[in-house]
Amino acid sequence: MGKYNDKVEWLDAPYKWNQYTVFSELAQELKDADIVLFISYIWNADLIDQFAKYMQEESPEKIRVIGGPHIGIHDHELLNDRLRLYDYICQPTKPGELFVEDLIDQWFESSHKPLPSKIRWELRSDLK
Repeated sequence: MGKYNDKVEWLDAPYKWNQYTVFSELAQELKDADIVLFISYIWNADLIDQFAKYMQEESPEKIRVIGGPHIGIHDHELLNDRLRLYDYICQPTKPGELFVEDLIDQWFESSHKPLPSKIRWELRSDLK
């Protein structure tokens, strides 16, 4: 995916949440990740936000990204919480693949500090 595909190592998604008893076990599987992608549905929103908060406290150097249908566009309190928890937010109903491609390109081109304004469909970007 993208112009830096040969420099990216994708880790398997830890999706079997019932095998973890504490967040530190899940974080151990993601210890080599620089960027962690979350997808938010109504049924997992509280759980991923709790884990994102854990990561923010324990591994603040990791970039936290959220996408999916349950972002909080129509719930200002939820959206404000997420703006504090996640470094990047993909607009709901937009293709996450292009968003992630821009994010990765920016990662390599901006000294590992992607600019939200240069990422298509990032909530704070004007790019379309």
